[in-house]
Amino acid sequence: MRVVGVLGTLALLTSQALAAPPADEAGFTEYMRGLLQVHAAPDQKLTSNKPLHVVFRNSSATVDLGFEPVYRVCVDKPADCELRIGEFVDYWIEHYDPVAAPATAKLYASVWLERNLTQLWMDSAGVGPVMARFKGHIWTVCMNEGRPLRTVALKALDMKAHEAVEACTRNTVARQAPFEGSIADIPRGEIRKMAAEGEGVLILMHDLWAPVAKRFDGELIVCVASSNTLYYGRGASSGEVAAVEARAKQDAAEAASEADRRPSRPDDFRFDVLRWTEGGWDIAN
Repeated sequence: MRVVGVLGTLALLTSQALAAPPADEAGFTEYMRGLLQVHAAPDQKLTSNKPLHVVFRNSSATVDLGFEPVYRVCVDKPADCELRIGEFVDYWIEHYDPVAAPATAKLYASVWLERNLTQLWMDSAGVGPVMARFKGHIWTVCMNEGRPLRTVALKALDMKAHEAVEACTRNTVARQAPFEGSIADIPRGEIRKMAAEGEGVLILMHDLWAPVAKRFDGELIVCVASSNTLYYGRGASSGEVAAVEARAKQDAAEAASEADRRPSRPDDFRFDVLRWTEGGWDIAN
């Protein structure tokens, strides 16, 4: 999947400024340096100390990257050149980009359901993502530049996993504007749905829910159905909690049916309902 992504970008580059890879060693070296710079180290300086080599340096590592075999393929089998370049760039990203410490201020948090963690591992290229359990089956995941932050990056960050999650959460909360005004009063027992990109992360904003909870006489419950979907309701009785969970299950089942997905498993429609308290969210179901 990732090779396809690199090749898609490579095709865009080769059709524009970079054209076809040059046949001479010096030109090919500069071509590869530019390609690696764009895809693997946009915030770092890549240099070349000899033909068919690129050097990457930062405060924690120096990598001398040679690509003579790729060059030979491009010379001997031009039809395979683009594929081999894409595979090489992809391999380099997977194995060496963690030495470049991401800017801590740019890290942010996302919210995932436990049943989606397999996809999360795939998105983080099979290397353990930095994450921590939030409540129940809900997890907080650190993100960097639109991708899960991998645990191998923690050394460069000089952070432990829980410290990175805390930093990601702080950054996300700090950027969130108050949303009390967008949540109208509702009758006891009523359920509302919030659906937009990243909506689930609002559960991290416990303090920003305080004015809403006050208007709801302290009986505010929420349910995260996906990273983009959150339900909230007024009332915290067992029946009202069950109603919020049932609504989330029904909508999820209908969406799965419309998408004609594989047969559902029992835990595909398991959702935690959280009750707001002054000390934090509690599991209500």
